[in-house]
Amino acid sequence: MNVLTHAIKFNKPVIINTFYQSHRLVHAHQQDERSNYPKVYHRKPSEEKLSLLQRAKKGYFQLKEEFKLYMKETKDRITPTNQKSFAEHNEIKVIWRFDGSPNCLDPWLTVCDSDYNEGYSTCKLDFTPEGKAIFSGNLDYRVPKDGKIQHAGYAALRTVRFRKSFKREARLNWEIYNHLVMRVRGDGVDRIGNT
Repeated sequence: MNVLTHAIKFNKPVIINTFYQSHRLVHAHQQDERSNYPKVYHRKPSEEKLSLLQRAKKGYFQLKEEFKLYMKETKDRITPTNQKSFAEHNEIKVIWRFDGSPNCLDPWLTVCDSDYNEGYSTCKLDFTPEGKAIFSGNLDYRVPKDGKIQHAGYAALRTVRFRKSFKREARLNWEIYNHLVMRVRGDGVDRIGNT
């Protein structure tokens, strides 16, 4: 006699154990940001051979910087002096400006299919002689003959991920604005912009 017939015969309630997903379990899993793609570096970080004491010292200074950033975030959240509920008329907030300075290209990444051996496209982000940024390259639609890839030909320009303290992901807060103005000169090919 199984449990269900035993419960019906003797008129006892049937208890079925179910698993409810807790919010704590959701945060235990970390999503793979690269989706199993290899890391491709434009400027490969230097590999340092550090002793245990040197690594502990470096970790201490990183932790100190993260706590400073966390305290600043907490202070900004508690005292909302710089947050407005609406934008002034004709108010412009410049997020990125390509003015020819050497570090204005640092928050930008270029990605193409040849970085991951999925095609033959190339791309780069450089300065023009006038000091403006130019995203250029060769978009090649040839498909590699490996039997796995069916479509090829992409090149992308994106910003690096914004991080809060302790490497938490953040987004730009554009809630008070209703327009996005981009000054871009193209070559006539359709582009996709994700915000």
